[in-house]
Amino acid sequence: MLDQGGRRWIVVFLINDPKARLGKPAIDALLQWLAER
Repeated sequence: MLDQGGRRWIVVFLINDPKARLGKPAIDALLQWLAER
């Protein structure tokens, strides 16, 4: 992903749980937060 300054970031998430799909909103929020910094 690119931040507002044009810097490239690599972000890796691993949720190892049968209900991992439930973590998507948290992942999306964290990516948004990172992109705004």
